[in-house]
Amino acid sequence: VSRWVAGLDDRMHAKLVRTGLTEARGPEVQDKPDILESVGLKQFLTDYFDRRTDIKKSSLTVYGHVRRNLLAFFKSDKTLSDFTTGHAVDFGRVLKQAGLASTTIDRRISLARTIFEDAVRHQLISVNPFSDVRKPLKSIMSRNNKSRQRFIEKTTIDRVMDFAADAEWRLLIVLARYGGLRVPSEPLSLRWCDVDWQR
Repeated sequence: VSRWVAGLDDRMHAKLVRTGLTEARGPEVQDKPDILESVGLKQFLTDYFDRRTDIKKSSLTVYGHVRRNLLAFFKSDKTLSDFTTGHAVDFGRVLKQAGLASTTIDRRISLARTIFEDAVRHQLISVNPFSDVRKPLKSIMSRNNKSRQRFIEKTTIDRVMDFAADAEWRLLIVLARYGGLRVPSEPLSLRWCDVDWQR
């Protein structure tokens, strides 16, 4: 452990000093401003999404909901180093109070975990506050919500098809009901080359 502490950079070492886990290396380290505490949530999220050019357009909408929820629940100037697992658990409970389904809450907590893991990788925080929230939120984060499952009869689908605005909407309905594709993400990602023309 002592070798690990000795190898830490000054910023992380200074954090351990303030919590009383180790002694200061010298007065010059104690006088340094803590860069870790200077990054606000809003600034971090802006930087994060500016860098995430790899996220698909369809996924950006889902990520956008998480971003909006985080900024609505937490103050935009709240620093990343102030976040605790307790805050993450409270965030999940607030989503539940807003009437979101358990699967939606599970997904948004998972994406929040991904976002904050980026902060860990960039050494903006040492621990991801969303990494250990599943157990305290187990009752509201189940992906298997049986109460929302329904078998949709063919006669019902036929009636829906009759009211579909055009061929594209009818295709979406068919892909969802008979093809088992998740709408809208999977049908909107399909390309002509994905069609097996031989079969």
